[in-house]
Amino acid sequence: MGCLLVAMLFLAASTPAAGKMVNRVIAVVDGFPITLYQYEQYIVHNTGGQKLGSLTEQQKLDILDGLITDTLISMQAQQLGLRVTPEDVQTYMDQIMLANDLDQATLIAALAQQGLDEQGYRRQVRRELLKNQLVSRDIRQKVNITDEDVARFYKENPEQFSVPAAVELSHILFLVPPGANSDTMAAVSDKARRAHMRLVSGESFEKVAREMSEAPDGPDGGKIGRIKKGQMMPEIESVAFVLPAGDISHPVRSPVGLHILKVDSRENADLVPIAQIQEQIRERLYGEAIQERFDNWADEDLREDHVIDIRI
Repeated sequence: MGCLLVAMLFLAASTPAAGKMVNRVIAVVDGFPITLYQYEQYIVHNTGGQKLGSLTEQQKLDILDGLITDTLISMQAQQLGLRVTPEDVQTYMDQIMLANDLDQATLIAALAQQGLDEQGYRRQVRRELLKNQLVSRDIRQKVNITDEDVARFYKENPEQFSVPAAVELSHILFLVPPGANSDTMAAVSDKARRAHMRLVSGESFEKVAREMSEAPDGPDGGKIGRIKKGQMMPEIESVAFVLPAGDISHPVRSPVGLHILKVDSRENADLVPIAQIQEQIRERLYGEAIQERFDNWADEDLREDHVIDIRI
């Protein structure tokens, strides 16, 4: 009897402390407890495998807020009779795999690199599908993106819809070896000068390039092709984008050698016509509006009729 009493006293003293460490309640939502273990698992599954101790205090609070929101969404969905079946989750995963040309094993491997296992990912998918059902029921019908909204966004953000300037470029290259001395440099400059003289005398650029260029594209007449602004070496770009179409440059020095440039044609920077992208803009604005309304709903309306007690 004495041994039994000691054992009972030991259990009474030790079990709550162990439970407090392992599975302490850190929040209560409408009487439903959220434990430290659930919180730590949620962190792992939503931060690419990070641990609680690696987060800042603000990150910990933000993630707990996300866990509470997901709990409320599940409660709300249950009250409304919304359901996501395992088949719904699998269909979503099949669509992801098809869109990204993945099989199940490759998807699971990719998830593991982000600190997720398959079951954790399926839980995430289920939450997202429940969220989409709630959005469709309570939010989506309240969002309308007008033609005026699209036009305003297009006008206020021209840099997002601009087509950069581009040139169709050819060149003749004379290589300068690294560390070339003055005699070598003079010899290379002389070859470039003779090529330039042939060009200004009327010989075709393609012919001189085939016979004299030391670039791999020399046999093709020196054609580089269409180049957008920002894709070339600065030394080349500074000349190519001011040279009139059809004109030939003097030899231009770059880190690899001397180039003679010819701009075959040019395209000035311009805006993509709104008619070509208005539906893409509409979809973007619609998605942003849905997310904003959902965030406001989750932060305010969703919490309005629930009792939330945070204990950390």
